[in-house]
Amino acid sequence: MRKKASHPLNRPTRRTNDPGVTTIVMVANRLPVTITRNAGKWVFERSSGGLVSALRGLSNIRMIRVGWPGHDIHPDDQDYVREELEKIDCFPVFLPHRLANQFYNGFSNNVLWPLFHYIPLTIDQLQDASDEYGAYVRANKMFADTVLEYSLPNDVIWVHDYHLMMLPGILRRERAHQKIGFFPTHPVS
Repeated sequence: MRKKASHPLNRPTRRTNDPGVTTIVMVANRLPVTITRNAGKWVFERSSGGLVSALRGLSNIRMIRVGWPGHDIHPDDQDYVREELEKIDCFPVFLPHRLANQFYNGFSNNVLWPLFHYIPLTIDQLQDASDEYGAYVRANKMFADTVLEYSLPNDVIWVHDYHLMMLPGILRRERAHQKIGFFPTHPVS
């Protein structure tokens, strides 16, 4: 396991700046990669379509992705998986299975999704979601750690969807002048 920096401003980045190129750090719940294990070996297949494909032709834009790889990766395999994903500008957030389930299926999809679709929840349902809320906070902090590790202060950070609504605020506290955008896919009124 990698050692964390003791203070947010002392965090080393794992990237260098490319002159004349704007880097967009696209942060979403899932990486645009399907990872499977076949005959004991990891197989990586890049997903197609979406914003990455639309921006691929622009020579002055570099798109990097931060997200969950889609399932629990054993700690012994995380360094290898990280290195392979970094080759295609993807930077994983390794969420343990239980945390991922409570964060995604629990709070994000059982509380936030209904609320964004005007489906009322009872007080009991909200009180029962307190563990899931804790997982939501922890997961957003883990995403923030990864974004801060792999981004530079002059990058544009684009946070995508309600799963990561806390992330812009966490990042803002660390980098007051960072360009940070939040794109909710659901109407907010």
